[in-house]
Amino acid sequence: MVLKLAHISDLHFSPGVSSGGRHLHSVPHLMGIEALLAREAPNWLVASGDITNNGDVESLLRAKGWLFDKVPLEGNKETGLRFRPECTVLIPGNHDAWNGSVSGDIHVRWQRSLENYQLVFGDGFADGRFEFTDPYHCDYDWIEADDFDIYIARVDSSFIGEGKDAEGVVPSFDRIACGNISIEQSQRLLDWVDRGLKGRLPKRRKGTDEIIDRDRFRKSLKILVMHHYIFDPFGSTRDPLMDIKNGEIVFRNLMMADFDLILCGHKHKACVQEHVYGDYLDERSRRRCLLNIFRQFVGLHAEPLATAGRKVPWMLLFFTRLAARHRPKGFDPNEAIEALRKAISNPDSLHANVRAIFGTGLAQAEILDKHELTDIRRALDNISKAERLVLAQKAAIYINECLNHLEKKPLVQIMSGSSAKAGESKQRSVNLYTIRRNNAQIDVELRRFDWRETSGADVAGGEFVLRETTVKPFRDDRHGH
Repeated sequence: MVLKLAHISDLHFSPGVSSGGRHLHSVPHLMGIEALLAREAPNWLVASGDITNNGDVESLLRAKGWLFDKVPLEGNKETGLRFRPECTVLIPGNHDAWNGSVSGDIHVRWQRSLENYQLVFGDGFADGRFEFTDPYHCDYDWIEADDFDIYIARVDSSFIGEGKDAEGVVPSFDRIACGNISIEQSQRLLDWVDRGLKGRLPKRRKGTDEIIDRDRFRKSLKILVMHHYIFDPFGSTRDPLMDIKNGEIVFRNLMMADFDLILCGHKHKACVQEHVYGDYLDERSRRRCLLNIFRQFVGLHAEPLATAGRKVPWMLLFFTRLAARHRPKGFDPNEAIEALRKAISNPDSLHANVRAIFGTGLAQAEILDKHELTDIRRALDNISKAERLVLAQKAAIYINECLNHLEKKPLVQIMSGSSAKAGESKQRSVNLYTIRRNNAQIDVELRRFDWRETSGADVAGGEFVLRETTVKPFRDDRHGH
């Protein structure tokens, strides 16, 4: 079976319907997207944020109408995708979080709230599919094809605080366009993957008790949809006012969530990049990764990098390490695995063996704290001695396989150019992904369609034409799980 997925982003709807109006969405581009999707007939649609320019209710309603029905234009015309809500992945962007008025006055052009977004796409629409009932604004879908499966998670990356509530916060440059994946959101993504690998994850969190088969989840293609990018597009100058906060830590936490693809937008530039998780692991995150594998091995869930341990003032940590009082010795994975194996055989040696891996004092506090040690000890005590001896024999092979898998695993970030914003010279594009089984791997064929103006037309017009095709293979023999 072949599954087609369309990816649009940064539509920037604003009030207005005329083809040459001053509104910030381009009517010709919207009609071009409609024509392209009618021709290609994708099974699923991803809209990765900034569907409006100011986050006002009128623009959100117009975007909603265009996505799932038709909206009127001048001259008794209309345009719209009439796409099925149940097959649509939709997330807000920083502009949607401006939560502004129609006028878009400058004093509201910072990320404040998603109240308008929730009003328009919540309140029972599509059985609550787009309403963030999760307090940390995360959700997922499980898509079953004949010979492959897709786990597609979505996370709100708008920069409005750890709990996604910024009412009363003083405006700042960060809150205009920067992004944020909170620690709680990282934990949620890790928890879902843990549950999927243990055969405990529902096929859809809302409305069903049916559980995803653990082996099918292990082999599934795993996609994360967010508005902000982690890696700047090639040839682009880094803009600190558009970046995602703590991007490197976010990337390292995604490693344990085993994502293959990130679909995003934000910078209005189409780009495909492949990165290897292991290339971005520093010593601290490598230790955390190994400890997470160990936690999963003994039945616990993984922890995000920044949650384990108390936060240590960086200046104090710097001078402490400079004095070499609490510095752990160089990280040797084999020694660390052997120490953890011994802890399985003899839980009483847990603290001593952990100190051998993570050091003591401040150096250890960067990675974990006494509460995590207590959790691990409790998990070991709940395993019989005979079972612990069997686990100890398997530990080295299991942890090594997991670590090697994760360090070599590629992550592909695919950015969509702004699909329908008017009045800019930046790239206008639509991505179409054709996903199919190819023996022991899943192939994702990306076709990028760029906007081409119609020459000699009396009115603005054009079409989206094929610009390039890229194929990315993803093997499903996930040895690390």
